[in-house]
Amino acid sequence: MRTKQLFALLLAAVCLCAVLAACGNRNTPTTPVADSLNVTTIGEAMEIAEEDTVQFSTYENAFVYVFGKDGTYWRLTADLTDEQSEALWALDVFDEEYDAKQKELVAPLAVTKCENLNEMKLTDEELNALVGKTGEDLLNDGWTSGMGYNLDDMAFFMEKAPFAYTVTFEAKEKLENTDDFDEQEAIRPLKVVSVKFDGLGNSATDIQTDDAEPVEDDMEGSGIDYLVLVNKEHLLPDGWEDTVELVDAQNTIPEGVELNKDNEYLATDVFRVEKNALEAFRALQADLEAEGIVMLLDSTYRSVARQEELWSEFEQKHGLEYTQNTVAVPGTSEHHTGLAIDVCIVKDGKIINDNNEMIAERDIFAKIHAKLADYGFILRFPEDGKEITGFDYEPWHFRYVGVDAAREIAAQGVTLEEYLGAVTEAAS
Repeated sequence: MRTKQLFALLLAAVCLCAVLAACGNRNTPTTPVADSLNVTTIGEAMEIAEEDTVQFSTYENAFVYVFGKDGTYWRLTADLTDEQSEALWALDVFDEEYDAKQKELVAPLAVTKCENLNEMKLTDEELNALVGKTGEDLLNDGWTSGMGYNLDDMAFFMEKAPFAYTVTFEAKEKLENTDDFDEQEAIRPLKVVSVKFDGLGNSATDIQTDDAEPVEDDMEGSGIDYLVLVNKEHLLPDGWEDTVELVDAQNTIPEGVELNKDNEYLATDVFRVEKNALEAFRALQADLEAEGIVMLLDSTYRSVARQEELWSEFEQKHGLEYTQNTVAVPGTSEHHTGLAIDVCIVKDGKIINDNNEMIAERDIFAKIHAKLADYGFILRFPEDGKEITGFDYEPWHFRYVGVDAAREIAAQGVTLEEYLGAVTEAAS
C-alpha cells in the first residue's frame, strides 16, 4: 500500500515538473485548461501559432516569440548563447531565405519563460471605466499614442502594453492633419467615448532583458519636434536653427589607427549635434565598443550654406545623377536639424568611411543597426526604402527620434515617412 502511495506521489511530481518546464518561471494558472501551453521549444510554438498574431524580437541574451492561439496570447522567452545571438544578428533580412534560416536557428531553442498575456489584458469593466476620462488621464496612466489615427471619427489606435486598443474621443469638429499636427497634444483635452480591444501591441519588444540599459527619452524643455520630417518634399521649418540646442563633439581615435590627408578631419573637426541626440549617441557608442565595434562621428549638423557647398563638391567629383541620389538639396537635408548623424567605422586598425566599403561591411552594420532603437535612433535610409525616402541605402546614416518612436518604427519595419503618414508626398 505504501509503495502505491509513493508511486502516485512521484508521478504527480513528474507531471508538475513537466508543466513548469513548459511554461518556465510562471505562476500557477487561475483557469487550468485555457492557461496550459504544452510546448518546450520555440519550434513547437511555431507549429501551433496563428500566423497573423506572430511577433518576435532578438536580444543579445534572449529570443522572444509572441503568438495567439484560440484567443489566448502567449509570450515565450528562450535564452541565447553568444554564438546563437551572433548567428541571428548575422542574418540578412533581405535574403529570400531569411525566414527559413531564422526558423532553423530558433526552432530548437528551449523555452525558459512562458507568459499568458491575456492576464495583462484590460477587462470589459476596466475598459468601460475609462469612458468619460480624458486623453490626459490616459497618457498619464502610461498609455502610448502615435500608432495611427482617424480624424473623421476621432478613433486613435493606442497601446497599453502589451496590447493595443482603439480609443474613440469626443470632439466638436474634425481635427486638421497638418504638418505640425501633434496627436498627443490634440487628444489631451478630449473625453473618451469608447475603448475597444484591438489585439497585440508591440508585445515582443516591451520586455526587460539583461541587455545594457537603454537611454530614456529626455526631451523636456528641448523646444523642438524630434519627429520633424525633413526631406525632398518637406523643407526645414522656419526658425529651426534658432531653436535647436547644439553641442560640440570630437572623435577619440583609437591607438594604432593611422590617419591620412583624406580622413584626418575625423580627429580634428568639431562636430555639432543636438544635445539629447549626442548623449544618446555616446551611450550607443560605448555599448558597441564593449563588443569590439568602433564607430566614429563622420558628419552631423550642417547649415544650409554648407549643404550648398557639399552639393557642388559632389557634383564636380561624381556628376549630377550620383549627387541627386546621394546628397540632399540644400534646405531639405536632415543634417540641418542636428538630429542626423553619419558614422564611419574602424576595422583591423583601418578607418572605413568610403560609402561602398561601408555597404560591404554588412556584419558590422547589422550589429550596429540592431542596437539603434534602444538608444532612440533609426536607420533613416534602409535598403528597400528608396521609392519612399528618395535615397539609396545608407547604412551609416542614423536619425534621432527618441526611444519610444524608434522602437515603434523598428517594430513596424517602416521608414520615417511611413510612420508619419507622409508616404505619398515623399514618393511623388
